[in-house]
Amino acid sequence: MSLFKVREWWSTHCGSDENFDTSCLCIGNADNNPAKTNQILVGSHSGVLRVYQPSCNMEEDGTFEGYKPDHLLLECQMSQAVLQVSLGKFVSGSDKVYIALLHPRKLSVYSITGNAGDAEPGTQYHLSLMYEHNLQYSSFSLVKGTFGGVKDREFVCVQSVDGALSFFEQGSFAFTRFLPEFLLPGPFAYVSKTDSFVTVNTAFHFESYRFQTLAVATEAAKRPADDADVIPKGKRIVADWSVSIGEEAMDITVADFSNAPTLILVLGERTLFAFKPSGELHFLKMLDYSSACLFPYPSANEGSIMLLMATQRSTLLVYQDTTLKWAAQLTFAPVAVARATIQSIEGAVVALSDEGQLQCCYLGTDPSLFVAQAPESRDFSFRETEEELKTLEKLIKSATESEPVSLFFWAEGELKIKVITSTVSELDDGVYSDDGDTLVPSVIVKVHLETSTPLHDVHVVVQVARPLVALNGDFTLSSLLDYHQMAFTVKQAGDALPSSLELKVVAVYQSKGGASKVAQASLHLPLTLVAQPCMAEKTSEHKLTIETNKPAVPSNELFSDFVSDINSQTVGMQFLHGPQVSILVSRSSRKYYRIQSDSFAALWLPTMELIRRLHQYYKRSVNGEALKYSFSSNLPLQEYFDIIDKYFEVRQRGMELEEHLGQRAAQFRVVQKCVLTKLKDKTPTPLNNFDSLLEVTQRELLSLANQQMEACKAHENVISMLSSASQLILLLLKLKVQMNSADFKIFQAAFAVDLNSSIKEGWEEKLEAALCHLLQTGLRNLDEEPPPVPTELVPLKDVARLKTLIAVTFERLLDGAQLSLD
Repeated sequence: MSLFKVREWWSTHCGSDENFDTSCLCIGNADNNPAKTNQILVGSHSGVLRVYQPSCNMEEDGTFEGYKPDHLLLECQMSQAVLQVSLGKFVSGSDKVYIALLHPRKLSVYSITGNAGDAEPGTQYHLSLMYEHNLQYSSFSLVKGTFGGVKDREFVCVQSVDGALSFFEQGSFAFTRFLPEFLLPGPFAYVSKTDSFVTVNTAFHFESYRFQTLAVATEAAKRPADDADVIPKGKRIVADWSVSIGEEAMDITVADFSNAPTLILVLGERTLFAFKPSGELHFLKMLDYSSACLFPYPSANEGSIMLLMATQRSTLLVYQDTTLKWAAQLTFAPVAVARATIQSIEGAVVALSDEGQLQCCYLGTDPSLFVAQAPESRDFSFRETEEELKTLEKLIKSATESEPVSLFFWAEGELKIKVITSTVSELDDGVYSDDGDTLVPSVIVKVHLETSTPLHDVHVVVQVARPLVALNGDFTLSSLLDYHQMAFTVKQAGDALPSSLELKVVAVYQSKGGASKVAQASLHLPLTLVAQPCMAEKTSEHKLTIETNKPAVPSNELFSDFVSDINSQTVGMQFLHGPQVSILVSRSSRKYYRIQSDSFAALWLPTMELIRRLHQYYKRSVNGEALKYSFSSNLPLQEYFDIIDKYFEVRQRGMELEEHLGQRAAQFRVVQKCVLTKLKDKTPTPLNNFDSLLEVTQRELLSLANQQMEACKAHENVISMLSSASQLILLLLKLKVQMNSADFKIFQAAFAVDLNSSIKEGWEEKLEAALCHLLQTGLRNLDEEPPPVPTELVPLKDVARLKTLIAVTFERLLDGAQLSLD
C-alpha cells in the first residue's frame, strides 16, 4: 500500500447495477469541437453509452466542486450491450472523428452533434447513425488502424469469440479470416509500423500476423457439403513470428511515440513484457502484485516511455520503462485507466471501475491521515531493560520448547461445533452408487456452528475415510455472527473395504484479532452405513476370540440394529460389495466373543465395533470393576503377511504400467513430431510408414492407460484391506501384551496407512524405516546388532526383510520387552 493517495478532481458514478470492463472507456474529441477539448466516453454491458465533459472549479476552501448534471453531454440506451467504444476516422470522405460501438452481433458507427440553444439547458447533443454492419459471428473486441498503409482514414477489425477476424473498410465489408489453432479469444492489437496484428493464444504464445498475409490467405470458414470438392485458392495463415511468454495475457497495448522506439506491451498475470515489432524482447519486468490494467504515454526523456499501471489492490503505479517513479492509492480497483488533458489539467488520470465509478484525478502529495502514536515516555534504566530482556527470552524459550511453532491456533471456546447424525432407523436408502444402477445406504449429518464473537472466512471441511464420501462436505462462510447450521450426506462410493467409521469436522477461521484458528469435532458413523444384516455363517477360514472379564452381553442388546431375535447368539453382517462376517456370543458364564470371516481384513471393523459397543454398554453401569479385554491365541501374522504380499504385488504392477506408459508416451511424441515435420515440409515426401507406427503407438498408449486405471482401482481396494489388517493386528497385539496407550499410539503411527496415497508413495518403505529405528532405540536388544536405518526411502525390491522386521518386533514385545524412547 502506498503512503500517498491520488488527488480527486472530478468523479461520478455511471448508472447503477451495470458492468464495465477495460474496453468500455475511451477519451477523445468526440464532438469535433474547434477547441479540441476531450470528452470521456463510457459504454456499459447494459447497452448504455454516456459522454462526459468534466469541468471543475475550485471552491474558497480549496476543494473542487466536482460533478454537475450538465457534465453529462449524452446518455443513450442501445439495443444491444456495448462491448467496446472507439474513436476514429471511420467515415469515407470525412476527416472528422466518429464513434464506433461494438455490440455482440453488430458494429455501429455514430456521429455526435450538438445544437446550441438560448434556454437554460444549453447545448443539446444527440447521436446520428452513419452506418452499421451485422456480424456473422459473436464479437469479442475490435481494433482500428490504417490497415494496408492507407492514408487519412481508418479501418476496423472485429475479433469474434471463435477466432474469426472480420475486416471492414469503413462502410463496406472486406473479408473474414480465422486464426489457426484458436481456442479462446484474448487481447488483440494492431501495430501500424509493421502493418501487423498481435495476440496471445491459449498456449501462451505471443504471435504476430501481417495484414498482407491475412488478406491473401484462404478463407477458413466452413464450406457447404456440395462444395466439398472445390479446392480453395490462396495461402495458409502462418504467424510472422511467435514467442512463448508462459502465462496468460491480461492486455496488449502498442506504445508508438515520436521520441521512443515502438514497443508492444504485453501485460501478463505476473510479468510485463515489452517487445519490439520484430518480436525481439526489449525489456521484462517481474511484478509482485496482481495487475489490472495498463496505459503508456510519452516520456520527457529520449528513448524511454512512461507507464500507468493499476493493481487489483487499488494502487496506481507510474513506471519509466522498468523503474518505479511513483505510487499512489486509488479509492477503488480500476478495470481501465487512461491519461488525458481534461479542461486545464494536463496529464489527468482517468480511472473506471467494473461497477461504473468514474474518476479524474492527479498525482499529488496528499499523505494518508494515519499517524503512528508516539510511545509512552519513561525513565530509561539499563539494568531494568536487561532484566526485562532476560525475562522475555525465558518466556520465548519455554514457549518454543513446549510447542512447535504453528500458523494456526486451536480454538478454545470461540467456535463450538456440534455434529449430529441420523439414528439407525432414519438411514436413507435412496442414494445411488457411482455406477448409477444400485442404491446404497446413506446418512444425513448435520453440523451446528455456534460462536459468541464475530468470525470471518470460516472454512469447514468434512473428512471421512475412503471408500466413504461426504457429498457437499466442503463449504465456506464469509462471516459467522452467532449460529449457522448445515447438512450433508455420507455414503459409500466404490467397492473397497471400509477401514474406519470416524467422521471429523474441521473448521479454520479468522478470529476477531485476525489470527487463524482451528476447531474440530468428530462423530462415529453407524455400522449399518457400510454393512447390512445377513445369516451368520457357522464355519469360516479366519477366526478371532476376544475374552473379557464381564459376562457376555446378548447379541440382540449389543447389535440391536442387526439382530431382532432375543434367543439368537449370533450376529451376521455383510459389507456392501464385500465379504460376510459373523459374531458368535458365548453364554454369559463363558465371557468371550468369536468373530469369524473368510476375509482376514474384514474382521477389523466388526471387532472394533464390538469393543466400542461393549465399552458403551458397561459404561452405563456405575458399580463393578473396569472392563478388560484379552486375546490369548497366537497372532495371525501369516494372514497379515499374505495381505502385505498382495499389496506389494499390486503396487509393483502399477509402477511397471506407469513406466511403460511413460515410454509409450515419449515414443508417441517422437513419432508425432516426425509425421508433423514431413507434413509441414514444402516438398512432399513419403511418410515411410510413420503414420502406421503412430496409429499402433496410439493403440498401445490407450491400452496401457486403461490397464493403469484398473491398476489404480485395484490399488485403492488393496490399500483399504491393508489399512484394516494393520489396525487389526495392532489391536490384537495390544490385547495380548496389554500395551499402554502411549506405546500403542507409537505403533499406530508407524503402521499407519494413507488411504489417499498414490502408487508412487510406498507404505512399506516408511514402515521399514520406522521399525529399524524402533529396533535401534526403544526395542533394542543389547546382545544383537540392530538393523541399519535406511538413509533414503526407495521402493523395495521385495518385502521379505520387512516381514522379518515385523516378526522380530512383535516377538520382542511378546517376550516382555518394554518400549522405551527416553
